[in-house]
Amino acid sequence: FQLNEAGTAYCRVTRTDSGETTLLINQVLSANYGAEVLTPSATGYITVDKLENRDSKVLYEAAQYDVYCWAKDSAVDTQSAARPNYMTQDYLDLATAGRTTPAGGKTQYVWVKDMTPPTVIYVSSEALTQSIIQITLQLSEPGTVWCHPAVPETTGAYATTHLDIGDVVEGNYIERIKGMHASFREYVHVPFFNVDVEVDKVDVEDGSGSDYLLQETPYNIYCFAEDDWRIEAQYAGDLSINFDVANAATPNMTQGDGNEISLAHAEEIRDAIGIVTTLDLTPPSITMVDISSGETTITVTLRLDETGTAWCQAVRYDFNVPTILEILDTNFYNTYTFDPLSPTDTTTVELIGYDRPKNAYNDYVSPLVLGVDYDVYCYADDDLCQGCKVTNGVSFSHVSNTRTFIRTKDYTRPHMRYITAESIARDQILVTLQVDEGSRVWCAAWQNAPTPPFADTAAAIAAIKAKQDDCFDGRGRACGSFWIYDLDDFEDVPGDDNVAGQADYDKWENWKYNQDVDIILFGLTEEQDYQYIYCYAEDDENDGIGALANKMIYSSLPADAYSDNVYTMGQEIGTVQTLDESPPSFTYLAMEDPTAFNDRIIVTFQLNEAGTAYCRVTRTDSGETTLLINQVLSANYGAEVLTPSATGYITVDKLENRDSKVLYEAAQYDVYCWAKDSAVDTQSAARPNYMTQDYLDLATAGRTTPAGGKTQYVWVKDMTPPTVIYVSSEALTQSIIQITLQLSEPGTVWCHPAVPETTGAYATTHLDIGDVVEGNYIERIKGMHASFREYVHVPFFNVDVEVDKVDVEDGSGSDYLLQETPYNIYCFAEDDWRIEAQYAGDLSINFDVANAATPNMTQGDGNEISLAHAEEIRDAIGIVTTLDLTPPSITMVDISSGETTITVTLRLDETGTAWCQAVRYDFNVPTILEILDTNFYNTYTFDPLSPTDTTTVELIGYDRPKNAYNDYVSPLVLGVDYDVYCYADDDLCQGCKVTNGVSFSHVSNTRTFIRTKDYTRPHMRYITAESIARDQILVTLQVDEGSRVWCAAWQNAPTPPFADTAAAIAAIKAKQDDCFDGRGRACGSFWIYDLD
Repeated sequence: FQLNEAGTAYCRVTRTDSGETTLLINQVLSANYGAEVLTPSATGYITVDKLENRDSKVLYEAAQYDVYCWAKDSAVDTQSAARPNYMTQDYLDLATAGRTTPAGGKTQYVWVKDMTPPTVIYVSSEALTQSIIQITLQLSEPGTVWCHPAVPETTGAYATTHLDIGDVVEGNYIERIKGMHASFREYVHVPFFNVDVEVDKVDVEDGSGSDYLLQETPYNIYCFAEDDWRIEAQYAGDLSINFDVANAATPNMTQGDGNEISLAHAEEIRDAIGIVTTLDLTPPSITMVDISSGETTITVTLRLDETGTAWCQAVRYDFNVPTILEILDTNFYNTYTFDPLSPTDTTTVELIGYDRPKNAYNDYVSPLVLGVDYDVYCYADDDLCQGCKVTNGVSFSHVSNTRTFIRTKDYTRPHMRYITAESIARDQILVTLQVDEGSRVWCAAWQNAPTPPFADTAAAIAAIKAKQDDCFDGRGRACGSFWIYDLDDFEDVPGDDNVAGQADYDKWENWKYNQDVDIILFGLTEEQDYQYIYCYAEDDENDGIGALANKMIYSSLPADAYSDNVYTMGQEIGTVQTLDESPPSFTYLAMEDPTAFNDRIIVTFQLNEAGTAYCRVTRTDSGETTLLINQVLSANYGAEVLTPSATGYITVDKLENRDSKVLYEAAQYDVYCWAKDSAVDTQSAARPNYMTQDYLDLATAGRTTPAGGKTQYVWVKDMTPPTVIYVSSEALTQSIIQITLQLSEPGTVWCHPAVPETTGAYATTHLDIGDVVEGNYIERIKGMHASFREYVHVPFFNVDVEVDKVDVEDGSGSDYLLQETPYNIYCFAEDDWRIEAQYAGDLSINFDVANAATPNMTQGDGNEISLAHAEEIRDAIGIVTTLDLTPPSITMVDISSGETTITVTLRLDETGTAWCQAVRYDFNVPTILEILDTNFYNTYTFDPLSPTDTTTVELIGYDRPKNAYNDYVSPLVLGVDYDVYCYADDDLCQGCKVTNGVSFSHVSNTRTFIRTKDYTRPHMRYITAESIARDQILVTLQVDEGSRVWCAAWQNAPTPPFADTAAAIAAIKAKQDDCFDGRGRACGSFWIYDLD
């Protein structure tokens, strides 16, 4: 490349077929391929070998790329710093018009040369017929492949007259493999994709002709390939302006238009293919001669028309013809040697099974089944010819034509397998069994041994069948009226046993052999042992509906014990007891009310049978009118009784056992109790009967005749005095003290003041702390003359008790509290437990008011707090002093200022402290807290003899904005107007909690105007200066107060030099016509403003 000026060019490529139609400048730069030229005449070179310099993969050969080139010049600014000018994105995207007149940076369709011959990949080869060999290959790129067979030897008649491996050499291998007479070629359009080359002729030695391949003859195969590089490049849809077809030539292109493989590579492929032998394709023929069977074997007699091997397989009658592989897999076979002198000789194949289903255990055979119809099919192949890979086997059609029918014999009684037996209802027993063939079954049950005993099999069968009216299958059909089917029923005469084929056999209501069959015995008695349960079966031989049925026997002899014996089946079933299906009920259900403890309810119960009871409680005021059974169970409170006369106890101390909170005292609960009995099923597994939801919801009628499981309105006793919680206390006036308290439960609270000392005139005549002792604390706190009481209806809710009198010493009277006088406060409380319990709207059938008494109930109807708790509350309240409620008054006398200080002179009408704060003129009045927060103050001592004395408060700042650094003050600003406001409070009277401060209105009336002085020149801060045009300089500066500014510039020192400040100011202002601000206003004509 060359540029029109010094600069640097960068290039990046993208595949033409990538879909990218443009590259952004930053993409070109990120590729990191560039070169610099120092003059317009200099030529630069950029070598691009990857998409980006950091990539590991180089460019693909035989691929077209679009090349994007972009440049920047080497321009610099005034300081000789780089200030380059850049080609635009539009220029980069513009296609080049020519080498010497590009007019753009984009060169499309540039080919990267292909210099690599294709790699031939051998996939497979095989002889397809007696004269055709197929070779499957792949190429590593698009191209063309040729193959040609050659005789593997260089000697012998066939090698002498036809192309052999000695004829293919370096000088002629391309012509010989392409074929001088017969040519076998395939175009490869997709790399690494299989192509099949089929060869059926071999050239004669001199190439003047060719002959078809011989059957059962070995051949080598040569293959040659070349890519289509020159054609692909020359005839591409688009070519770059630089394209020259002469540049497409490569060292590997000697004859055609592509890179050619070498003889060595052709020989590698030949060796990989190896020797391929053409086929012998004529199979033998099978003649079925005879067939016979036993119960588990089938013997086939057959002959072949050539030496070979025959295999046979039996399948169920009318099933699909087995595949050849399935026949071979069963592996029932015999060899046959053909004798032309005795062509009617036969061989036999014996079948001892159906198939071999276990690949890992090929000796295992699925046995043939007795009394079953089969179709037998046979397959055969010839012996392996010399050099062949496979023998010739008969076709599937031929196999199908060998079909021969045979039925195995059945002389065997049905066998029965006991699965399980259980009672499924109070009058039913379910027996589950299996039989091993098509049969009918009957079952019967006796509590005691049948009378008379079974003399023989006929008597047993008759007795069992006599009870068939109480015997049904799981589908509701009477025993003896339905069949258990096996596969043989497919072939029976349609309609005789209701199975005409697969669809009938597969119906859900039909029982299958070797599968569970459910027999239900009815008409039995609840909770009784049935010790004699017998089941009997007979099969469907020999006509499919039992004309000559094989029947199970009945024999108690040990030698006859087997699965075809009714007696053996009875011994396996054993004794089965019918179920108990009646739910339990309570015969006694009671609990103490109110309870003996304050955190639990103890339930006493009895049941009419062995079982387990469960109880759960819910607060009566919860809104729940019922509890579901699963809720009662989830509480996890229960107890078991083993007999009807046993008494059980259930202690419920929480809503659910897993909860952390116990039951609330002084609360009513509804108690729900539910039970299940201890009944078991046939396997002794629990099969309990449950009380119903209706029984659970039914209110109990009495302790000994509950008739239900729900006991309502049971009180949990309250044994805990209330806790008095001190919230706050304060003197409201000069004679009233308010105490704010809470109780932990509903009740009543009393408070009474007491003199804190036990000596002195006031303590001698009035109630003091020494007068309140263990024997009288309740009466003294409730008040012997003056009583201060509040009812507490809601726990943990504030109540205010106000006291304004104190009893005299003997309780005969009381006096108002004195101002500015300290007092202790006693408080006493009791709950309303007995009244609440006795007069509740509803009471349980177990309620007895005598049970409401508690150890903490000595005088009234509730649990009373102790003297110690009353003294705790007294100490928590502490000393409370009545008030002095008059604030001072502020008189503003004088105010003055410096640049950063303000001094206020004022006086108060009583001893106290004054605070002042300055705010900007006409700003909002500061709050009292804001004045206190600035913390500019001074004390004032009032002297009645000199009431006009003053004090001064000096303000050195505006506020203290940093809570974490309270010493920091925002300074006052010079030359600013301020309003000053002041606040004052008096000194803290003895025993008082708070001083008396002036009101916000009074603060507002102290407003006094003042302006701080300003003796300071403005200060200027230089920020930056730069030239922004060839005739302009931009100066950026700051000043620290409201000002006007002027600037001027000289190339050389001003003449004459500035003699003083006045001369400098005059010279600068003289240039104000060339000085403007960033808004276009002349210097000196605009102001820089501050808040003032």
